[in-house]
Amino acid sequence: MKSALLRLSPLLHEADPMWCVYGSCALALNGVPGVDVHDVDILLSSGGVQRLMQQLPQARLLTDDRPGSRFRSLHARVYIRDVEIDLSGDLQLLTQEKWSPVQVEHVCLTDGIRYASLPDCVRLLRQFGRPKDFMRLELVDAACSQGLCAWPASHPSKPEGKAVSMLVRHLTCLPLCSLWSEACEGLGCTVLAALLHQCLLPLCPQHGHCNAGGV
Repeated sequence: MKSALLRLSPLLHEADPMWCVYGSCALALNGVPGVDVHDVDILLSSGGVQRLMQQLPQARLLTDDRPGSRFRSLHARVYIRDVEIDLSGDLQLLTQEKWSPVQVEHVCLTDGIRYASLPDCVRLLRQFGRPKDFMRLELVDAACSQGLCAWPASHPSKPEGKAVSMLVRHLTCLPLCSLWSEACEGLGCTVLAALLHQCLLPLCPQHGHCNAGGV
């Protein structure tokens, strides 16, 4: 994946100098072991996505946002050396019925590759709040505890472990139907799915309108 980023980074810089890798790939670039990186997520402006697509005719715009999704952006995808690159233009996150921009405050730079700092990765994982994000937080916590990756002294708020306890604490700020859907789709975990179905989904005020059977 790094070779694909090295090839793409000059074009990204021309399209939007503030581009930044985030997500699982950023965790791996920060030295967090055990992270499954299936693609590369890149945050940039909508204009940057459009300019990059002019340079990469094989890139395609995607309009696959699911109804009720907590994310929206100008979403495009391109394959570089068989690596899937997902471009998120002006990515926004829905929290408490309000759309807010997803931003990276501190960027690391290695071999011309811009990627979110570890504190930013943790902050975004907490904001996204999906089951896979809680699992990644545990990987960060374990890596920092074992000294496998360094937590900057200027950022004293280290990640917390125990994904299940974090999940419970976030239930009050996440739409239950959305949580149910993402848990089933993202994890494929029948135990967690059953727990959410039996204990949480009936509490949702829109329970009768949820299409849980199709998830």
